Amino acid sequence: RYFVRANYAGCHATDYLDVHFTIPDFDLGPERVVCPGENVSFNITGFTSGEQFTWTPGNVTGNLLNIAPQAGDTLDISLTITDQLGCSATRSTRVIGRESVDIQWDTNDLEICFGQAIRNTTVMYRYPWSLDGIDIPGETNSFIYPQVSGIYTLTAWTSNGCQGSYSRAITVNPLPVVSLSNQVACPNMPAEFILPGFATYSWHDGSTGDRITVNTPGDVSVTVTNSQGCQATGTATFSWHNWANGSMFAFDRDMSACVGNSVTI
Repeated sequence: RYFVRANYAGCHATDYLDVHFTIPDFDLGPERVVCPGENVSFNITGFTSGEQFTWTPGNVTGNLLNIAPQAGDTLDISLTITDQLGCSATRSTRVIGRESVDIQWDTNDLEICFGQAIRNTTVMYRYPWSLDGIDIPGETNSFIYPQVSGIYTLTAWTSNGCQGSYSRAITVNPLPVVSLSNQVACPNMPAEFILPGFATYSWHDGSTGDRITVNTPGDVSVTVTNSQGCQATGTATFSWHNWANGSMFAFDRDMSACVGNSVTI
């Protein structure tokens, strides 16, 4: 409070002037750490006398600021408010964007074979999978064995609660069907196993053609690859007829019959 006192010819008078010093009073709050792309809103209320607002970065005016930091961003936010008397105040805070959700599959292939898994190689929390936009019941592990072709999406969360998704169109190719039949041959005779129609062959003896001749009894196996690169294995057995001790066939005891009568053997 200011006053002035005047004296003149023994008389005096006093007058008072109340002066109030004010500056805008506000707070932007503490530093905030949010997930990538998450919106942070600053709404400054309580000013109704035509104050001017200037935000940085962006030189935004008005009492409202919305900002969405990306992964790894560190944004220094400041606001200056100037009232009608030209008095101003500036407050600052910081908004930090957490690291992005890092989803990495162990394959870059767009085509896989039936029975092949797709695995996420980074450590996350919660792994729901979806196919063509529809959640797959029970598929909540970091890996999946696709059954049919379509767009597979993995959604994962970090320990900080940040969420991310990754999608890819996957074609699931069928496995080749290998049909090998057991063979039985006369003693000391070979057998030939023929299996046409595949891209590559790997027989148990190292042969790589579509057929193999086996000269001794034993197990026969082959792994084939089809045109999509998918593999399957088939097995069979080769054996000889066992004629020792009449095990192949044998007559009954000797028989006698009258001339003209029939005999059943």
